[in-house]
Amino acid sequence: MEENDKKIVDEITNKVDTKIKGVETLIEDLKTKSAGKEDLVKVTESITGIETGLKEVREAAVKQGAELAEMKVKSITLVGRFKEELSAGVKQLSEQIEKRELGERIKIKAVGDMSTSNNVTGTGAQPQLLTPISEIRIPGAVAFDGGHNVFQSTEGIITDVSQDSEEGGAARTTEGSAKEQYDFNVYGTQYVILPVNAYITVSRNMMKNLPYLENMIKTRLMKKVYEKASSQVLEGSGVSPIMKGIATFATAWSAGNWANKIVKPCLYDVLIIGIAQARAENFNPSRIYLNPSDAAGLRLAVIANQINAPEAIFSNGQMFVAGVPIVETAQITADTFQLGEYMLSNIALQGGFEIYVDPYTGLTTNKVTILGELFCTHFVAKTDAKAFIYGTVQASINALQLS
Repeated sequence: MEENDKKIVDEITNKVDTKIKGVETLIEDLKTKSAGKEDLVKVTESITGIETGLKEVREAAVKQGAELAEMKVKSITLVGRFKEELSAGVKQLSEQIEKRELGERIKIKAVGDMSTSNNVTGTGAQPQLLTPISEIRIPGAVAFDGGHNVFQSTEGIITDVSQDSEEGGAARTTEGSAKEQYDFNVYGTQYVILPVNAYITVSRNMMKNLPYLENMIKTRLMKKVYEKASSQVLEGSGVSPIMKGIATFATAWSAGNWANKIVKPCLYDVLIIGIAQARAENFNPSRIYLNPSDAAGLRLAVIANQINAPEAIFSNGQMFVAGVPIVETAQITADTFQLGEYMLSNIALQGGFEIYVDPYTGLTTNKVTILGELFCTHFVAKTDAKAFIYGTVQASINALQLS
């Protein structure tokens, strides 16, 4: 504690001590005689004075950056106390590391930091003049290309409130007869908005030598984050923190009346029946998602089975089945398919894609961390689950095969 500060605190303390002595004297007097009204008033005023004095002590101590307990000069100096606290902190940290109790404060990752010694190979990594930079391809974020309902939310939790378990209905009745009763439940489900993110730690030396690298990193982080969010929108398991995707919400494909009745079925037949299944529930499918390998198999089957237009239509390489366009993407697992009315697939964003550049935490080792992050969640309203059909390609074909 500085000399000035100590003087201020001591001065206020002396005032309080004087008031306390006055109260003690008054109490001794009261012991020898009956306490009158005036005496009690004096006690009250003295106690109030003590409270005011203590408040002044507390405010002065806070203002001077000292705790109330430090007002009395002790044998332990501030330096000694700091050393004790630091030693205790180091000991606690050591124990937590041994017990693995640090939780998410330590990030364990399998990939390495980017540096010129480890991540620059070959010749001519520094482009000359207008030499174009070629990159490893990242799948497109198909869920964000306009086919789904993407919207901004100011809340961290999205609540889907849907009608459920309807009973009864409407009917025409004659005069005097009982009317038809109708009811339903209101069902709520909450979805938490969580971040999808990725970061790269790169040496400052590498960024200085390769000036294009920072923009490349930021662009790739954005693509990787959106691609991951998109793939979870389509196929996420819903097991926290993974988003619940269409494949998890969707209704299973059913052969229905066509089970074991088609002589030479193919994926085309499966999709026709799936579209009819969604339309039977009063939904109008807007897309079919297929893995490129399954889309190729469908094209070959259309040719082999001589399926004619206008039922199977190709337009500039785009294929339609029953008027529904096929979107080919590697974000759908091979040998699976899904279709539905995708504007009922809701992607809630909290803010936009954000880039954070942290030049501080790794600066002592010449490193910079760049983080890309998107807060989002995905849901399908409970009443819209039958708008989406999901199935396995070969198993569905087999279900149609004439036995």
